[in-house]
Amino acid sequence: MADFDWDNLTQEDRHRAGQFALERIFFRLAENEEALQNWRLHATSRLAEDNAATALYRSMSEEIHYLLSSAADHLATVRALVHTGDIPPFAPYTLLRSAIESSALVIWLQNGGSLDKRVFRYIQMQWTLRLNVNTYTTSAGTHTQEITDLLNALLTDMKNARGGIRQKNFEVPMPSITDILIEVDRKVVVTGGLNGLAAWRACSGVTHGNHHFTHGLLDEQPMPQNDRGAVVRRLASLASLALMSSPAIEYLEQAVNVTIGHSQPRPGRPAL
Repeated sequence: MADFDWDNLTQEDRHRAGQFALERIFFRLAENEEALQNWRLHATSRLAEDNAATALYRSMSEEIHYLLSSAADHLATVRALVHTGDIPPFAPYTLLRSAIESSALVIWLQNGGSLDKRVFRYIQMQWTLRLNVNTYTTSAGTHTQEITDLLNALLTDMKNARGGIRQKNFEVPMPSITDILIEVDRKVVVTGGLNGLAAWRACSGVTHGNHHFTHGLLDEQPMPQNDRGAVVRRLASLASLALMSSPAIEYLEQAVNVTIGHSQPRPGRPAL
């Protein structure tokens, strides 16, 4: 992304530069998709140790694979939209926002310096996710308290099995996504100028229809005044998509690399 001086390009040149930058990003996406397909977990690895400590409910690697698949899938959908040549102007930013979030959670989960810290983050996340489901099922009239109580019991047993976190309360809400992104940004080196938090905020602005964000990120085409009052047509900007996709692919690469690194054998460690 640093190859282009976006501010001093014409719109046509920005389009071409964005297209070129996106193709480089999509090439990196394909490499990470292949890495995910070839990912193997060694029985003496750090992640195997995490799995053993979380197996009572859902293994750590299962959660990580789910999040990585989500991140890659959202980026792949952006790729598919770009390759159609008929890109909806707003939707790709929602996809990029989700990709950044999922990759960030993978890095955050594995960022704990100790097994106890990683396990507690995992437990806290599972409980927060369940509370989100409770909010939905309650409003939909389908809430089943027994499921929540069972999960609470499982997570409590998992926590109590780790002496270092036995006294901690996992019902305290996990950090906000912005706090998680701030932490992850210290670990991910983004070469394009925008870090993950900045890109996530911009993508969120477009997702929520904030015209102050869309004005800067979408191209506009003048149109005659009509009875709805619109005077411009919003068009997708490949330059903006490339700018926001750069942190998203950096996050995914870091998440994949961390996961594969933690899946490698550790000599002298027992198989788990």
